[in-house]
Amino acid sequence: MINAYRYPIAIAINYIKQFLNITDQVQVNAKIRNFTLLMMQLSNDPMMINMLADQKTNPPTTYSPFVINSVNKGLSYDQIDIFYVVLACIMTLSDGKPINRTGSEYVRLDSYLKQYIRMINGTKMQLHN
Repeated sequence: MINAYRYPIAIAINYIKQFLNITDQVQVNAKIRNFTLLMMQLSNDPMMINMLADQKTNPPTTYSPFVINSVNKGLSYDQIDIFYVVLACIMTLSDGKPINRTGSEYVRLDSYLKQYIRMINGTKMQLHN
């Protein structure tokens, strides 16, 4: 289940490949769609929800955005909310329209992805103890 945490990072890496027009764009777009579908399925998986909510695995904390701007000023989320904020950004970005790197959804994804990685690392440490 911990590998499920990696889908947002994989999706963001493929968005960057898409922006920079590197590698095979058809393959990149297929990966974005595939990882987005997998993440959407996991968002409803009882095991994933339990892992996010388990206070031993994910000790309660708040995650503020890495970059503060008008879109996310004053916002911070707990470990459950950060997962769904990242998921919502990915779902919006993966709708097939060209992605604007300076658009609010991408900036929000990028900003919260750094905190999401912090949560993943904390979860991995808890699971390995």
